[in-house]
Amino acid sequence: TKPISAPITMLRVKTQLALVDQRRALEDQIAARTEELHSTRLELIQRLARAMEYREGGLTNRVLRVGEYVGLLAHTLGLKGKVVEILSQAAPLYDIGKMGVAEDILKKSDALNDKEWAEMRRHPEIGAGIIGEHADPLLEQARVMALSHHERWDGTGYPKKLKGNAIPVPGRIMAVADAFEAMTSTQRHRSPISSMDAAKKIAAESGKQFDPAIVAAFMKVVKYFDEVRSRHKDELAGIHHLDFAPAKKK
Repeated sequence: TKPISAPITMLRVKTQLALVDQRRALEDQIAARTEELHSTRLELIQRLARAMEYREGGLTNRVLRVGEYVGLLAHTLGLKGKVVEILSQAAPLYDIGKMGVAEDILKKSDALNDKEWAEMRRHPEIGAGIIGEHADPLLEQARVMALSHHERWDGTGYPKKLKGNAIPVPGRIMAVADAFEAMTSTQRHRSPISSMDAAKKIAAESGKQFDPAIVAAFMKVVKYFDEVRSRHKDELAGIHHLDFAPAKKK
């Protein structure tokens, strides 16, 4: 209001600037805290997945590899950047349901009998139950992958025998990533096969076990899967109860 008092005007300007500075500082603090919480959540997801590995006999870098495999496939399929990020971050929890499977079954080196297979096939639903239902996109996609990664394109998978496009896309992506990981990584009492051999097996299952579109995407980027494997190699010294000694002659 005229007449303007310069000292009062300057004081009011300083007050407003101070309020703006405080608001910016608070926003920066909230942003930093949000990022910290996000990083902590991702760390907890990986640690929980690693805890699962210990129940199977040892610690590997599977959770890191599978997350990157899923990201590569999702990106090649043309999914949006944020979706790719969420799927790759959620991927480590896909097998968490094995926490509910008896340890002697997880560590068994011989073929499973019918009763044992029936229990093993429960792990997708157990995993979905462990993760729970959430509005949070990351945990929701983790649940979807846990529940549907053993469904088959031809409808003969489990637990719900979903067929074709009825299988959620994250589950179809994880099915290929999981198959490649299982074939090319060190398993109990079983040596890995080469990426080329694994790719041939996956290609042979196009339209049967796997979505043909995802197999096509996989074939485009399988060379990058090898780069992931080279960056995240297993430390075999930390894997318990693995027997690579040649069989003794009787």
